Amino acid sequence: MQTEIESSMIAMIKNRSIHSAQNIIFGILGKITALIGPMIIRIITLKSIGEAYLGLTGVFSSIFVMLQLTELGFGYAVTYKLFKPFAKGDVQTVNAYLYYLRNVYRIVGMAILLLGLSMVPFLPFIIREKLPESINMNAVYLILLINSVCSYFLYAYKNVILTVSQRQDIESKIASIVNLITYIIQISVLIFLRNYYVYLFMLPISTIIMNLLRNRMIHKLFPEYTAIGKITDTEQKIIKNKLIKLAGHRISGTVLLSADNIIISIFLGINMVAKYNNYYIVINAIFNILAVLDLGIRPSIGNSMATESKEKNFKDFRNLSFISIWIVGWMSITWFCLIQDFVILAYNSEFLFSIRTVLLMAIELFVWKSMDIIATYRDSVGAWEGDSLIPYISALFNIIINIFLVKIIGIDGIVLSTLLSLILFSIPFAIKVLLHDVFGQSAFGFVKYYMKHSLHIFIIGFITYVCCKLFFHKVTYFNFFLKILLCCFIPNISILITNRRNSEFDFIKQHANIIFKFLKNRTVNKFH
Repeated sequence: MQTEIESSMIAMIKNRSIHSAQNIIFGILGKITALIGPMIIRIITLKSIGEAYLGLTGVFSSIFVMLQLTELGFGYAVTYKLFKPFAKGDVQTVNAYLYYLRNVYRIVGMAILLLGLSMVPFLPFIIREKLPESINMNAVYLILLINSVCSYFLYAYKNVILTVSQRQDIESKIASIVNLITYIIQISVLIFLRNYYVYLFMLPISTIIMNLLRNRMIHKLFPEYTAIGKITDTEQKIIKNKLIKLAGHRISGTVLLSADNIIISIFLGINMVAKYNNYYIVINAIFNILAVLDLGIRPSIGNSMATESKEKNFKDFRNLSFISIWIVGWMSITWFCLIQDFVILAYNSEFLFSIRTVLLMAIELFVWKSMDIIATYRDSVGAWEGDSLIPYISALFNIIINIFLVKIIGIDGIVLSTLLSLILFSIPFAIKVLLHDVFGQSAFGFVKYYMKHSLHIFIIGFITYVCCKLFFHKVTYFNFFLKILLCCFIPNISILITNRRNSEFDFIKQHANIIFKFLKNRTVNKFH
């Protein structure tokens, strides 16, 4: 009997590892496509029709992200409730939740549309400088608004099926193909037609196509799941109570991400938005890659938290925290060492920020994303209580300090305000809730663990930067390539050597062996 239980547990762990690997591999391939395409488009746009277009698009995109706060996290709240019924094959319950989420999304889509239209008279207060005559500000805004809301009226709600089934690799495959075709068309339009509006119209068209293809694939793989039925009033009340707690976290995260462009536009102008986004497009690409890793493991974490012991889950959390610090630390070091050269080679030296600004942005990237694993675990178990007021305080603090510091120290104030909001409010209370309330562990013990590994990352980062400067100080494409190799080698080898005897490496090796065996068997089966 014991052997059967152990075999079942091993099989479950293997399935989680394999599903996570599929989600991550195809997700990263999709994000690489989503990284290279916009970067090429950005360079072509800057050199063909000017930075004002880039600044305008950046500001409007931030506005729509802020407007999407009306969703408040319904998707997260429903996904959290669906892990158990989906695992048990309770089709009726899943379908009832799909029907509920579909109706919510239609209301959210209408709210965003109306709020977006109501913003039109206020656009001149956000975009204060004179735009080129070829730009119709309202037309650009309305096209981007359509792109922002169309998913809510189509099949966006069905994406929860891919999440709870641990098949988000399907979403990644669809996104990769559609995005690739869209980027090719957009690049051709910019080069040959130089028509900004045709380029913009491709955004809502690709979003609609992506939603239709996703719906078709979900219907093909999971035909039994459709939006029908009704959840009980008690269940609706539970979701709404969870939503009240979750809403603050959504608001805080969105403000930290999106308020910057709007405040920069108001106080420093849209050309500075374009300059800032030359740096931030690479950070955003890193965010997206890390989001793939997060989405890849999130269903497995949700499944584990629902079926495994608290002690086992805490051990997994500690192991994943180490992996997070490693990956994000390496990415932050690489970004810091390469970004100035990238801006010079891709755009021009006139678009450079000071090294002080770049350092602040690198620290912000590391502090923010290395702690994402905490949010992943909290979302998986719906642990949004315990610090429900803190996200509102953090968001308000960020906006006030943003406005105050941008007048004194310019762009540095924008970055510093976000960093302070994270360090003083968001992160400490999130650690307390997860470690103390969920796992029943010492929050201080985790902070010590995190600080020890973070200090190592900062020391490695300093050494890597000095080596890049000493050996490859000239900015050339060849030196840029050599710096990439150096950034891949020094941080990773250093972390590997200093931590090879830690228990975290046993966790990494165990899951890596499962994944490699799966990939090997899949390759062999494909050729036979």
